[in-house]
Amino acid sequence: MFYDNLKAACKAKGISPSALALSLGMSKANVTKWKQGQLPSTGTLQRISEGLDVTTDFLLYGEAKKEPAEQADGQNGLDVGFVNDFLSLSDNQKKMVSALVKELSEKG
Repeated sequence: MFYDNLKAACKAKGISPSALALSLGMSKANVTKWKQGQLPSTGTLQRISEGLDVTTDFLLYGEAKKEPAEQADGQNGLDVGFVNDFLSLSDNQKKMVSALVKELSEKG
């Protein structure tokens, strides 16, 4: 989904994903990874969103980002950043983080 959203945002700006990557100091190999389903790091995602003048939520989910005060579920920027970071982890890393979060929540 990220790559499809990236392509749409690039098309709206009249630039290809490869040209965008190069303009941001990244290689075309990054675009290939994204096309294969890999997500960029949070920092890279932020740079892409700024370069295309779209939200990170649009790039990840295809929707506009709500401001923290407008978010019905009470999420804030830290929550969104954590979710973005979590999504970029390997399956094994996700299991480790989930176990740690469970342990911490049980300790109260």
